[in-house]
Amino acid sequence: MEWIGAGAFEGCTGLLTVDAMPSVKAISQRAFFGCRNLRAVPWDETATQLKTIAESAFEGCAKISTLFLPDTVSVLGKTAFKNCESMETVVFGGKIKTIPYECFSNCPALEDVTFKEGLQSIEQGAFSGCPNLNEVTLPDSLVALGQITFSSIKRLHIGSGLVELCHNSLPHSVEAVTLAENNPHFYLSSGSLVDAETETLIWGNGRENLLTFDRSFKAVGEYAFYGCKDLYVITLPEGCEYIGDYAFGGCTKLVEVNFPSTLKTIYDDSFYQCPAAEDMELPQNVEIRK
Repeated sequence: MEWIGAGAFEGCTGLLTVDAMPSVKAISQRAFFGCRNLRAVPWDETATQLKTIAESAFEGCAKISTLFLPDTVSVLGKTAFKNCESMETVVFGGKIKTIPYECFSNCPALEDVTFKEGLQSIEQGAFSGCPNLNEVTLPDSLVALGQITFSSIKRLHIGSGLVELCHNSLPHSVEAVTLAENNPHFYLSSGSLVDAETETLIWGNGRENLLTFDRSFKAVGEYAFYGCKDLYVITLPEGCEYIGDYAFGGCTKLVEVNFPSTLKTIYDDSFYQCPAAEDMELPQNVEIRK
């Protein structure tokens, strides 16, 4: 048998185990969807021909706790392992280039994820709703992170190849971010991530109460610090000229902002729902955009 058909075992809540199937090359969409008591995936990571795991193939398999994806697997479908409530560990094989939309979303027990070189992109929501992720190391081969890739994570290392990052790719609750020294696309300023080409701070370190910066930048991007509820006082560096829309929106404890003399432009919603907006003193000749 070379493939398991679409919906083959869907909703079989009494299914506990499936014997390893070394000849299977593809597991079709929803093949094991909702098999809430299935305790293990039907392959041996050391002896398999499996290449494709399709959309929602194991979605809702609430008892699978460990997942080793063999090096033969090159294609994962979106939501393939969504709502696997007991999933604690995932180890990816070396041929997977993309982790698609919400592939592992809502896996609340997930603590450890291991990526291999060769991975190029992690799409929107791939690990959203995984509140217990600890330390994640992104490989040097990774180029792009989509929106809300991780909704919670403690420590993150970014490899040398990352080029594309959204302002909300990472949660502001990250305790520590490190960056490969040979990454030419970004640099860190006091834990915040700055696009090196545009010198725009695109993701803000939201763990500090009093924040100053050890490297300058020209702009704070839109939504860069949105919802950073631990931030009380921030001092922007000389050289910063622009603060984007909603850059500090929802920073409900932010009471003091020290602006640089170089500031030229902000938006009227840059400090949306911030106490600091009530008696803010801007440098002269600053343009306030709608």
